[in-house]
Amino acid sequence: MRRLGLLCILASASPADNLVELASTQFVGSQEDIAAIAVPNGYLPSILSQREVNRGHWRSVSLGLATVDQTKFDGVAEGMDRHGGMAVLVIRQGEEIKVIELHYDGRTTHSTELGSLSVGGLFHARLLRVASLRDSVSLVLAHDGGITVAAAKPRGRGRVDLIAVPGDAIAATYPFVVGRDGRLSIFAVAPGRLVQIQQNGDAFALAAQQPFAVDGFAPKAIAGEGRELWVAGDRAGRATLLRFDARSPATPPVQMDLGAGGAERLLFVGPNELAVAGTKDGRAWVGVVAIGARPAVVHEAYLKGVGVTALGGNPARKGWTLAAATPDGSVHVLRLPGDPGLPRDWDPFTLPPEPAPVPLPAPVPAPAPEAPPEALPPVEAGPGGAPAPCAILPRAEAVRGGAVDTEIVLINLGQQPQQLLLRFVADEGRGGFARVTVEPGRRKKVSVGQTLFQRRWAGGDFDGYVRVDGGDRDSLVVDAVIRRQGEAPEDVRPHWR
Repeated sequence: MRRLGLLCILASASPADNLVELASTQFVGSQEDIAAIAVPNGYLPSILSQREVNRGHWRSVSLGLATVDQTKFDGVAEGMDRHGGMAVLVIRQGEEIKVIELHYDGRTTHSTELGSLSVGGLFHARLLRVASLRDSVSLVLAHDGGITVAAAKPRGRGRVDLIAVPGDAIAATYPFVVGRDGRLSIFAVAPGRLVQIQQNGDAFALAAQQPFAVDGFAPKAIAGEGRELWVAGDRAGRATLLRFDARSPATPPVQMDLGAGGAERLLFVGPNELAVAGTKDGRAWVGVVAIGARPAVVHEAYLKGVGVTALGGNPARKGWTLAAATPDGSVHVLRLPGDPGLPRDWDPFTLPPEPAPVPLPAPVPAPAPEAPPEALPPVEAGPGGAPAPCAILPRAEAVRGGAVDTEIVLINLGQQPQQLLLRFVADEGRGGFARVTVEPGRRKKVSVGQTLFQRRWAGGDFDGYVRVDGGDRDSLVVDAVIRRQGEAPEDVRPHWR
């Protein structure tokens, strides 16, 4: 067996570029968590705060950290995460934990209670992770008796899977696919030990426990994706990362030394990039590690204060990439060099304009000419000449080859067939369309990638939004999910207008 000392990598082996700081400010209270929330034209940072004992606060902010919307609540702010385009809050009120989702409909924020859970019998219960699944939200809780995975159900107390794993679990990963069977796994880390919890039908169960011995290492955070499993912490006063093979966690980990301090937060910001936050050289610090054969810190920023209490990311990586909070209540919005920026007057609630139909030139006679492409049909008018009702999916992505695709589900609950026109509008203004018929009581799935590539979409990839015209809002169900290889699916909520 190889010795751990032979697998050590120093982060200082290559210089790092500075992260771009877009804004910073100090808010009242302690900032407990940060997550992106979808708006009609992108994502905004949202911040969960504890103002005082049993008094919490949530706000969404612009890229300049001006408050866009906010709400107060009674209870303890346990944590927050993203579920599709929604922000999911976890609040403790006495011995009850409530799960609440917040989402934008136009410029208005709506809240829905997803479910609740009694933790009166779980001694010293604490939230490790909000686990976003395809159709539901689960909570991963640590307590004196082990680990609990609790599924939040609408207007109910949901299901609880008690996994008796003695020890003090510190952190847990998002659910992700590890093996070839497609089942989801959650990894939790405790001092000297990894715990794998695996999906078993509708529930989760203990799959494996793996001890690891790294003298003096204290774990603080864990993140997993594909075959990459990373644990952050400190060892002998040094910020340290351990990299495991998720399919073979018994293999000795690679150790990465980040410098004097401690690593406290982890977040994947791309298939090959891992954000790390904590303390380095006596200052609050956020870095981005390029993972590969020889991981290295490629971007970093030093912030005011010491330590990082919350770290969140933008799945679209447009305008902003990361947001971090420090113990003095400050929040910093950061962008990776190379990620696209947005203008200072960017309005996240304004959809890009519909591209005007382009007149087609007359076909030139030639042997066996190809049929000219169809022009994008004009927007149909409703009663009184106003635009007819339509459903808009604010985000859709597709990459040639299928590594990323968006699947749209259309369900006709009415009594008559519905003739639908799907308009695909890329961010740079190009447009395409497809006509779909959904019979009464039937469901139809539409792959954005397959549809566009079959219609000879120029440029290969698509990143934009989709407009669904011709449907009856009272009887047409529109749903969508973005699928990225190696990641959990991301729900996209339609906006009707």
